[in-house]
Amino acid sequence: MHPIFENFRTHLQNKYFPQNQSVTDTLTPNLISPFVLQLPLEILNSARSITSEIFELFNSSYYRHKVQPELPFSISEVQKTPSLLSSLDVHIDVDGALKIIEINTNASSYLINLANYEQRGIKTFPSAGEALKASFIKTFGAHLKPGNLVLILDEDPTQQNLYIEFLMFREFLREDFGIDCEIADPSELELSPQKGLLWRR
Repeated sequence: MHPIFENFRTHLQNKYFPQNQSVTDTLTPNLISPFVLQLPLEILNSARSITSEIFELFNSSYYRHKVQPELPFSISEVQKTPSLLSSLDVHIDVDGALKIIEINTNASSYLINLANYEQRGIKTFPSAGEALKASFIKTFGAHLKPGNLVLILDEDPTQQNLYIEFLMFREFLREDFGIDCEIADPSELELSPQKGLLWRR
């Protein structure tokens, strides 16, 4: 086992699961790379430029008028509520240029990468942890209060490759917002005409 992976697992265990020493036993060594790749600053600037242009387009009246006829809901309401962790999947081509693979409305590995950077002492963008918290507040607002329940849903969640990050987000919500958070399969939910969506614990 590579020592960088072992150090990462120990860091993850101590930060998120100090009371449950078996949680990180399911981690696979290929989750993180033992190497640090140095990229030109131009790559970062290109990513920032592309991201700004995408957000500007998404929030424009032009985009709203173009896509609204194809949608069964109001795009204006969607524009008011930013995705919690929108992200770009990118790669670098043989010429060293940044290319977009797809745009996601989630950011799998955000907490894993943040923990990885912390453990290795790699500089991230300023206040990455606080930025995550601010994103939750902006997206969910008044719903983030003690007494409410957050459900993380995925099919057969314990079998997902990044199940460990579900557990990390659960601890994040409990520690930073005092909110109860559980992980469930959609099959555990039922829709009640009187009470809305119910979770069968």
